[in-house]
Amino acid sequence: MSAPCGPHPAGLEAMRMARERRQDMQFQIDRLTQRHGELAAMVDELEGRVFLLQHERFLVAHLKKEKLATKDELEGLRRTG
Repeated sequence: MSAPCGPHPAGLEAMRMARERRQDMQFQIDRLTQRHGELAAMVDELEGRVFLLQHERFLVAHLKKEKLATKDELEGLRRTG
């Protein structure tokens, strides 16, 4: 009886699952990076105005909080990846 050639089927499945997790994580990182950039552009556009109405100031504060949360989530993914 000869030894089997190549990886064990369970090993192939584990490798496939690991590759899918990496791809999913990269997709999430790309999505969050894009969202962070969009938020930064919105904040910059609003803060570049000479005068902001009260609701615009609230919007800027909300966008900054969302931008920070996005950055935190992004950093968390990068640490675990």
